[in-house]
Amino acid sequence: MEVDNRKVYTWANPAGLAFFGDDVVGREAADYFEGEQKTYELVAPLFNGDVSTHYVESWQRRRDGQRRLLAWWCRALKDMHGNVIGALSTARDITERKQAEEALRESQELLQRTGEMARVGGWEIDLVTKKVQWTSVTRQIHEVDEDYEPSLEEAIRFFPDPYRSVLAEAVRKAMEEGLPYDLELPFVSAKNRRLWTRAIGRPEFQDGRCVRLTGTFQDITERRLAQRRTQLRAEILAALNGPAMDPERMHPVLDLIRRHVDAGIAAMRLRDEEDFPYLHSIGLTEDFLLEESLLCRYCDGEAERDSRGRPILSCLCGAVIEGRLPKDAPLTSHGSLVCNDTQRLVESPPPWLSALHPRGACLKAGFRSLALIPLRSAGEVVGLLQLADARPNLFGDDEVAFIEELSEAMGVAIARQQAEEMLRVSEERYRQLVNDSPVAILVQTRDGIQYANPAALKLLHLASPLELFGRSVVELAHPGERGMAESLVQRTLAERKSSAAAPHRLLLKDGTVVHVESQAIPILFGGQPAVQIMSTDITLRRQAETALLVSEERFRRIFESSPMGVVLARLSDERFVRVNQRFCQIVGFSQAELEGMTVSQLTHPDDRALDARRSQTLRRGESPIHTYEKRYLRKDGSTVWVRITATTMRDERGESTLYLALVEDISERRLLEDQLRQAQKMESLGQLAGGVAHDFNNQLAVIVGFSEIIAARTTDPELKAGARQVLKAATKSADLTRQLLAFARRGQYEAKPVDVRAIVDDTIAVLKRTLGKKIEVSGTFEEGPSLVMGDASLLGNALFNLAINARDAMPDGGTLRFVADRVRLTADRLTALGGESLPAGAYLRLQVQDTGHGMSPEIRMRIFEPFFTTKPEGKGTGLGLVAVYGTVKRHQGVIAVESEPGRGTTFVLYLPLIGVEEDATGKTAAPLPDLRGLRILIVDDEESVSAMLRETLEEAGCRVRVCSDGPSAVECLRAQVSEVDLVVLDMNMPRMGGLETLRALRRVDDGVRVLIATGHSAEGELRAVVELGVSAVVHKPFLREQMLREIGRAMNRV
Repeated sequence: MEVDNRKVYTWANPAGLAFFGDDVVGREAADYFEGEQKTYELVAPLFNGDVSTHYVESWQRRRDGQRRLLAWWCRALKDMHGNVIGALSTARDITERKQAEEALRESQELLQRTGEMARVGGWEIDLVTKKVQWTSVTRQIHEVDEDYEPSLEEAIRFFPDPYRSVLAEAVRKAMEEGLPYDLELPFVSAKNRRLWTRAIGRPEFQDGRCVRLTGTFQDITERRLAQRRTQLRAEILAALNGPAMDPERMHPVLDLIRRHVDAGIAAMRLRDEEDFPYLHSIGLTEDFLLEESLLCRYCDGEAERDSRGRPILSCLCGAVIEGRLPKDAPLTSHGSLVCNDTQRLVESPPPWLSALHPRGACLKAGFRSLALIPLRSAGEVVGLLQLADARPNLFGDDEVAFIEELSEAMGVAIARQQAEEMLRVSEERYRQLVNDSPVAILVQTRDGIQYANPAALKLLHLASPLELFGRSVVELAHPGERGMAESLVQRTLAERKSSAAAPHRLLLKDGTVVHVESQAIPILFGGQPAVQIMSTDITLRRQAETALLVSEERFRRIFESSPMGVVLARLSDERFVRVNQRFCQIVGFSQAELEGMTVSQLTHPDDRALDARRSQTLRRGESPIHTYEKRYLRKDGSTVWVRITATTMRDERGESTLYLALVEDISERRLLEDQLRQAQKMESLGQLAGGVAHDFNNQLAVIVGFSEIIAARTTDPELKAGARQVLKAATKSADLTRQLLAFARRGQYEAKPVDVRAIVDDTIAVLKRTLGKKIEVSGTFEEGPSLVMGDASLLGNALFNLAINARDAMPDGGTLRFVADRVRLTADRLTALGGESLPAGAYLRLQVQDTGHGMSPEIRMRIFEPFFTTKPEGKGTGLGLVAVYGTVKRHQGVIAVESEPGRGTTFVLYLPLIGVEEDATGKTAAPLPDLRGLRILIVDDEESVSAMLRETLEEAGCRVRVCSDGPSAVECLRAQVSEVDLVVLDMNMPRMGGLETLRALRRVDDGVRVLIATGHSAEGELRAVVELGVSAVVHKPFLREQMLREIGRAMNRV
């Protein structure tokens, strides 16, 4: 067809004339584009010269009136100047093709919509080209983009193990064996969602070779989920449809729910009285359960309550159970709290959360997803289901709704179980109470006896309840009391009131008479009025009443002959009612004298207040038996310690009017306990004194040493005299140190035979010159040996300390006597004196007696306590008697004191005698040894002590090296092992102690000679040192001569 630039047809070929008609030439083209104006306008650019060719599709009317769809290819016609003069168009009728294409498109759209609705997609694998094609639905199911084209391997990787292997094997068999497959498998989408699919595959073969696999891919997640939910609901309800709930039976229920929602935590709280503790949990730690199980807040063991008296349940769990969460909280219509990202709540708490003040244990435990679902029955919360996981966004709305649906059924089932369990427990408890009751129980209706418990059968000596059924309880009564029994049963049935318990008799079939006490109670039995008869056998009680008279006589005899004191006194005023002879011996009063006296009159004044409180406790009956210790004042004024065990006695009305007390004399036991406490106190304080004396000796060693050096070197008379005064003061200080160390039993102790008589003689001679004429000093000695193994210096100091105390006790003058004799002490006597560890045998008894003012018992108990003194401030140190005590203990002896106010004091020292007499006197001093040339290594952490020793030894001609600690001394000896003749070693040093240093030195040179110079002599350490073979031991502070002689002895230069 050809048109000019006026768009008028100027030519048509036969096909055009046949379609449009013979009159088409000369007519405007617009006449044939009726209703297709937009299509007609699309051709306009062709005439404007904008394009040279154009394609359009247009519906046009054929000459027979039918509308047909033509496809036009149009080309512009131009003159020789390029101007558009018309257009040449060719057209093809494509109506049928378009209709077929439209039908195909509609069919494909229908198939696409059907596939989308059924979630069924298609796929094809060309095994020749390896190309995989998915339909749009298949891509949607896999949650991938529309342009995603996977390989076969990528398609299979969407399936997790072990299902991936199952699918791969099915594909292999389809390709190799021609076996189609139809599988239901889980897979994971590109967005990490776990779904279920039905995969169907069919192989296509050409020339015996599989060239193509085609099939469908259907999302069956909802069907599987519905099946799974149906199965889950059935399994849970089956598990709950049983006996009472317990944690073991709840485990599979929680595990089913946990696995269904893929949660890490599942727990259940159940109502238990007022609280909701965890019944069972999966995934919660023991620490979490221990801290968070209870929801009630407790104060002093009681649950805190609100203004309406209800217990306050804390935390989010409590808020969900009580329905206290506000509307802006993430609540479902069921009242469940569901949060899929608790981290946001922690980082930015909303107002509703802050107002609740939760404990926050779930949030702190890292639960990102949290669901708290109440379990209800008849609108009442009976429990709480708790689901949680560390992953966020775990709980979808659909799953939560399903679990809430389950929770309703679970709540009803749990409530039913709890109600059934309560009823079962109640019935069982009542049945057990009746069956196990020691009281005989019979139930009688108008038809006779209908029930008898085992106690009733036992009481009536019957083997079976059948022997009673149908009979009347009246028949069981004693003939003389049957009228009363009949009246009681009829009255109870008629008036429906319980009777009071009353005694009566039963006559058994064997003729035995049984005394009982019975009560009639109206009840319903099987829906009928009945009487429950409860009878207690009081036969034994009647027999007991008879035996009481005999018992009272027996009690009287026991009361009088008891080896312990026995007291019967009134509770009201504590007056003695009756006492036995042993009590009279304890307190020194006769029975006649004690009549009318009160307990308070015999009680020591210091114990009366406490005794009064004990009496009040007895009167109130707070405890059936009271045991305590107190002091009585004997008739002669002395004190006796007693142990009392008291209990109240009731009269026939059950009221406590008297109390009975057993009284034991424990004076001797108390004395032994006091001695033990004193010994323990002295030991602990002795350790403190020993530590102080050790440090003091180190300083005194420096003072003594340098005083001697100054006195020896100076020619200045005044300086020499001053140095000697310093030396004299240091020597006196050393005496004080020896006293402390004697008390601590750690001092320098020279054990050798000592004649105590000689020491006492020397002491008396000195005292006669120093105490003055107002005090007469004398001594009395038994003939025979008086040798003990010990230290003469320490024993002399002990006697001087006792003499000083005696002098201070006799300010107006008096007599001081020393009395010595020999005694044999038994083990019992030594124990009584506080020397239970000492051996029995011969002892020297040395008594120091004065006629001073004496001591009270209270002061006498404390005289050996360090720093305790009765002298005015500044007049006494409180260490004198402490040193005496330590010296006696060191000599394996014991000390006792006897004193009363106004009658003077006697100290008694017991020292073990030895049988060998040795000369205890010293010998003429030998000249000092020649130490020139000796190479000596000094090891001491005290710099001043080392400096003093160095000066002393170098002045004696020695070559000296100094080390301040053990490690450096060991290294020095290792470096110059042949250059050291003697090591002077301190025992108490930091880093490495003396004993450890000595062992290390021996490992370097086992022949090196060692002299120990120490500020204290701990027996255990020194014993170990001696066992290692030291050459000598010198105690600080020491004189120059003493040190030089000991070194001479160690080096064999004496």
